Parts: sequence; structure tokens; C-alpha cells
Amino acid sequence: KGAAWSIELIVQDVLDVMDAVGVERVHFVGESTGGTVGIHMAAHHAGKLASVTTVSAAHRGGAIQRSKALRDDVERLGMEKWSETLMPLRFHPGGVSEPMARWFHDVQRKSAPHACADLVDMLVGADLTAALPSIRVPMLILAPDDSPFVTVEQQVERLRAVPGSELQVIAGARHGLVHSHGPQCAQALRTFLERRVKA
Repeated sequence: KGAAWSIELIVQDVLDVMDAVGVERVHFVGESTGGTVGIHMAAHHAGKLASVTTVSAAHRGGAIQRSKALRDDVERLGMEKWSETLMPLRFHPGGVSEPMARWFHDVQRKSAPHACADLVDMLVGADLTAALPSIRVPMLILAPDDSPFVTVEQQVERLRAVPGSELQVIAGARHGLVHSHGPQCAQALRTFLERRVKA
């Protein structure tokens, strides 16, 4: 608690794990914050990536909608109520089964409050816009059509900035795309890798 969060520190964690297991390059897949980490790696550690896939991710944290409320509600509501208010922003009604929703809520509500607040601050302060045109790592952008945090327009902005990147928008999804539409995300990734990345 009280430690300074940064994208660079999280990236270093990824690199350290890769070194520890003896892996030179990976196909990096990151959801939300993890996607922002992947974009940073593609810009600054391209040699470590065979490809990068982002899901519901932002390259410019200041554009994340509802970010102030997302952070303030951690302290105002407490984690149980905070998680409850986030669930309809993650999923449309009936978008996931009841057991899946219970599991997601249970994991979310047990998150450390300071970590959630600090993570939002870190994301809002991140801006990788200037680095996007230099990225040459194959990039797949998976986007929900109805995220209340990261809009499709923001994903199109990255598509236009990163040479050769691809965008797939999945209909009927909110920010919890990878949970509500897991098989579709997996199939999109597989198709992308089979078509774009040489073994």
C-alpha cells in the first residue's frame, strides 16, 4: 500500500516472468489495463513480442470515460457496493450466466481498495498516442460495441495510428467482453494469429 504504480513497473514484471521461465518472445494478450501494458510493450519492447492483442483497452488514459467516478466510488461506496454498481457496466442484463456473474462480482469485490484507486490513477495518467505510429508488432484490437469506459472511436483512433493493425468490434458487449464473449474473442485471436503471424 502506498507504492507508486506505473505502466513501466508492470511491464518490468512481465519481462521478469519471461526471463524466469526462459521465454524470449510471447504473443501478448491483455484485457483493459493489461491491454495498455501490451501497447506499451509493443512500443518499447517490440523484440519481446510476436504479437499483441488488446481487449477493451485504452492507449490514452485521459479519454477513459467515468474514470473519476470509478475512482471516487471506491472510497464513497466501499468494495461490495462498488462492485455491484460496476456489474451493469461490465455486462448487459443476461449477458453472462448467473454463476459467471456471481464469480466475477466475488473476485471484483475482494480487490484491495487502494489498488483499484491507484490503478485508475495510473491509467488516467498514461498516454501512448505519440508512440503508436512506431509500433510494428502485429496488433489485434478487440473492442466491445458498448463499453462505458473505452469507446469504439478510441479503438478506431489506434487502428488508424498503428500500421497494419486490425480491429474487430463485437456486438452486444460491454466492458467485460472477454468474460461475456470468451469463445468469440478466442476465435478472433486464433484467426488473427493463423493469418498474420509466421511460426
